[in-house]
Amino acid sequence: MRFFAPLIVLLALASAAVAQAPTTPTLPTLPWGDTAPTVVEGEVRVAALGTPDPRVGRWSAERLSARRRGEARAKERLHRWVDAQLGRVAASPRAATVAHRAVDRHAEVRAVRPLVDASAVVLVGLPAERLPDVEGVPW
Repeated sequence: MRFFAPLIVLLALASAAVAQAPTTPTLPTLPWGDTAPTVVEGEVRVAALGTPDPRVGRWSAERLSARRRGEARAKERLHRWVDAQLGRVAASPRAATVAHRAVDRHAEVRAVRPLVDASAVVLVGLPAERLPDVEGVPW
């Protein structure tokens, strides 16, 4: 019985940590293609389709290259969206620098939908609190 007590405590702590984690989309709710950046649950999310590199021969390497290309495309779309939002309110160059630095440092892959042709739809999320406070911007 002594052996199981610490195990039960660890299990309770782990389940509490999982319950507090931000919700990530499950596979059935992931998009099948590109989506525009949107603010969901305090996070800016964007999905992008990544196609495999035709120069790569192995299936696993094709899938990895598709994921990397999808992540790069999603982050590029996130940068363009941040530019458009900051340009709409005529934000300062300093705010733009801070916002783009936040995209580079804190945008992470939240989920990947693998497709049958080795392509992948990659969902990237950026916590909105990492972006600078600018009046009139929707984050």
